[in-house]
Amino acid sequence: MENYIPIVDFISEIVGNKCEVVLHDLRGDLNKTIIYIKNSLSGRKVGSPATDLLVDILNKEIYKEKSYLTNYKSKGDGGKKFKSSSFFIKNDENELIGMICVNIDYSEEMLMFDKLEEFLEQFSKVNDKEFYNKEANEEIENLYGTMDNIVEDTIYKVTGYYNIKDKKLKKDDRLKIVSILNERGFFAVKESISQIANIFNMSEVSIYKYIQEIKKGD
Repeated sequence: MENYIPIVDFISEIVGNKCEVVLHDLRGDLNKTIIYIKNSLSGRKVGSPATDLLVDILNKEIYKEKSYLTNYKSKGDGGKKFKSSSFFIKNDENELIGMICVNIDYSEEMLMFDKLEEFLEQFSKVNDKEFYNKEANEEIENLYGTMDNIVEDTIYKVTGYYNIKDKKLKKDDRLKIVSILNERGFFAVKESISQIANIFNMSEVSIYKYIQEIKKGD
């Protein structure tokens, strides 16, 4: 996997310091897949975990039909907006063993797009105003530093709260949170069951029952 490090440096040199380039090694623990990163604009570092999209790609085996994904929206801590692309690194058996992810920060450009438009017209692949302004095209990946952030984001989407330890959730809310995390492939990550059980103040057995209930419903 270290053979791909020069490619990460190469991409970073071309695109510049507004671009984060990440090398993931997927042959081990998904809680620490990043082995190299240039221009850490998302706040992640070596040893940070796989993203929710990456886990979903593994879970749904999207890599078997494609070699890469391009030009999708993502977001990082602090509300930073990125235009992202991912290249799949596969072995001879067509198994996904790594990824090179390119995340271009366009947060500032959203505020000064008109001034940059003339300059960006020289670079048709970068100058995609429809991509930057399209409201319907929501982020599909969260570039968070820990798996805790993914859980917090899912809980917030369902309940409107980040910290729910002092709140009593209805079973429907708990089921919905577990269902979203299960759909993202979150429970393929080590110790994810115990993490959710701790947040819900429930036993791990109860979380397993939730997952079984969700799968029966499907």
